[in-house]
Order: sequence, then structure tokens, then C-alpha cells
Amino acid sequence: MPELTQPLNGLNGKVTVDVSAVETTIAGLSAWTVGENTREVVDVPDTFGVERSTNIIQQKEVTNFSFEGYLLPGDEAQDTIRDAYDNKTKLTSIKFYLDATNYLAPISGDHVLITEIGEITQGPDQFATFSASGIFVHEYEEGTV
Repeated sequence: MPELTQPLNGLNGKVTVDVSAVETTIAGLSAWTVGENTREVVDVPDTFGVERSTNIIQQKEVTNFSFEGYLLPGDEAQDTIRDAYDNKTKLTSIKFYLDATNYLAPISGDHVLITEIGEITQGPDQFATFSASGIFVHEYEEGTV
């Protein structure tokens, strides 16, 4: 994460994704969140296929994220996010901008998975909403525990 010396008010915050190899802002977003890092813990079978009572940490970290705003039918960036969810596509080009120049993004070799597309909701005198959430997946070389 970039080192920040001043608080940011989010005025220039945005989320972008590559559409046909061009960085494109996801239109209509009003807020985004990037959560804490976690590591997955799994049971490890021994050589005879019997599960041990000991858990180990997998060589993978995940960071949750979400964003929301209003739905713009035909917005190519919103469509890219929806397509990534529908096709279980690994995204490597998404960026969460903190301001005009500082952003969070997957590093080389890492990717993002869209794990949920929110319901489209609309009420009287309201815009239809668009939301999505997912995880940054940080892969590491395999090692022994």
C-alpha cells in the first residue's frame, strides 16, 4: 500500500478495470472497501489418507473487497465485472484508487476473483443499484511447513 502522509477524503477515489486493454473507470460507484488479509487454514491428510488433527496454513492469502453504486446499463466496466463473475475469470487489471495517483491493485502474478454480484434494487424515486464483492488472491511459491 502506498505510504500516505495526509488523510484522504475520497473525492478522487474510483475503481478501474481494463476493458479491451484500456483502463476504464467503473461508472456510478459511490463507495468501495478493501478489507483485511487472511490466510486459509486446511487439514492435511497423512500419507495413508487419514486426516490429522493438525491444521496448517496454506500458501495463499486473501483480501476481501467490495464496491457499490448505481446501475448503468451498457457501462462496459460494469459489464466486465459481471462477466468476470459469470465466467469465473481471474482479473489482473483492477485498481482501487485512493486519490488521483495512489491505488491498490494485484501485484504481478496475483489476481482478483469476483465472488458476488449484489441484487439490483430500486425503489420509487431511486436509482437502481449495482454492487459486487470479491477477493484479491496472493499466490506464493510452495514450501514446507
